[in-house]
Amino acid sequence: MNGQALNSGNIVEFIADIFERRGAESYLGEPVTMSEHMLQGAWLAEQDGAPDELVAAALLHDIGHYTGEFGTYSPDDVED
Repeated sequence: MNGQALNSGNIVEFIADIFERRGAESYLGEPVTMSEHMLQGAWLAEQDGAPDELVAAALLHDIGHYTGEFGTYSPDDVED
């Protein structure tokens, strides 16, 4: 995000951009894309009546495959 820190005001746009740019990538050689796989998880959670937080977690459960999108992690990045 052009060096801009991620926060509650820009994280949704940031994640949407990842889906837009990289969601069509293959999911570990399976016959679905990354975005299809992640959306399937969210849909299943929603169909099961899961709360919104769990649906969001299901949607983003593999976002770590895009770790390069988030920059270098340091334990010092965590705020108390």
